[in-house]
Amino acid sequence: MTCRGATCGTINVSEPFSWINGNAMVVHPLNDLVEKSYLSFCLRGIKLSDVITGAAQPQITRQKLSPKIIPVPPLSVQQSIVSELDMLSGLIAKHEEQLKAYDELAQSIFYDMFGDPVENEKGWEVKKLEEIGTIITGSTPSTRDENNYSSNDYNFFKPSDIANDTISLLTESEYFISEHAYEQSRKLPIGSVLVTCIGIIGKIGILQKEATCNQQINAVKPNDNTTPLYLAYCISGLRVMLENIANAPVVPIINKGQFSNIQIPLPPLLLQQSFAEKIEAIERQKERIRQSMAEVKTLFDSRMDYYFN
Repeated sequence: MTCRGATCGTINVSEPFSWINGNAMVVHPLNDLVEKSYLSFCLRGIKLSDVITGAAQPQITRQKLSPKIIPVPPLSVQQSIVSELDMLSGLIAKHEEQLKAYDELAQSIFYDMFGDPVENEKGWEVKKLEEIGTIITGSTPSTRDENNYSSNDYNFFKPSDIANDTISLLTESEYFISEHAYEQSRKLPIGSVLVTCIGIIGKIGILQKEATCNQQINAVKPNDNTTPLYLAYCISGLRVMLENIANAPVVPIINKGQFSNIQIPLPPLLLQQSFAEKIEAIERQKERIRQSMAEVKTLFDSRMDYYFN
């Protein structure tokens, strides 16, 4: 079990053995009364809020974890529980693999149609990012004005809302702002491409609703000659270059000027639209998988709650 940092509380079963550093702890069965896979599910069923301490640096201590009570049914019952939960976990893992395969397919289609955006071996016209879209750096409404957060009228996106390993279609954020705050914010229309430019560089999302974002994100509102999906996948292909630009020693950062000057290959609009149609078909398949996975996760959570709470 990891016991420090952002991943605090993550559970892994060591097969056949491993070494750990000071950021993890071992919970090992003392006798044959507890099957270790069953024990791992027990630990996953513990409310982390009960055992994690520290706001700036979350941690779990032996003193907090040791007194926790877990049910210990007969081994045959433990094995039955493990079998059921393993089956559900396997279904979730299968869905995750399917989503990853579709993401890889989308990337493959992009490179087949347009080539590497860094090399531009197909010789497309190249323009600066500021020439193919309006660039807007986000901002955070003042927390001193309670009216800014008095209602959940508009999505307020932060880097944590954007996935790290795929193009996110952004429909709902973790945090919201009021209409009062939105009217004073930098408004972003549907189709804006959001790119994280402070901290983790190059996470990308496309707005599916009107929204706004914080200052760690640069948004691009594409012109009529550029589709959001093409632009998002093109910038994704430039991620290593973006990370190299963001060479600040403490916190990586790309300022608006650097971001505006990024060179973007610009193929014909009809070809971009053809690519968008293919990606939209893939996204429909992914949404079906996500819905099915959500149902399995709900069932898994309910069974965990039944067995351990």
